[in-house]
Amino acid sequence: MSKIKNSIQTVNVIEHLDTNEANYSITSFPETPEGNAEAEEQFKKCITENGAGDDSEYIEECIENGIYELGTYRCILIHS
Repeated sequence: MSKIKNSIQTVNVIEHLDTNEANYSITSFPETPEGNAEAEEQFKKCITENGAGDDSEYIEECIENGIYELGTYRCILIHS
């Protein structure tokens, strides 16, 4: 078994467009302050377009938890 010598630290926005199907979208950003900010903006955009509304407190709570779900839609904000 080979060892992984280098890894890329990223923050990812994963959209599971339909939890009944394997229909995903993954957008990755570098694990930097700028990349984190871009990932959070992408996450906000995705969840707002998919029913989260414009309640900034609720959206910030979703960012803190790293997940938003509504019906068969799920969006995850994760560091790897």
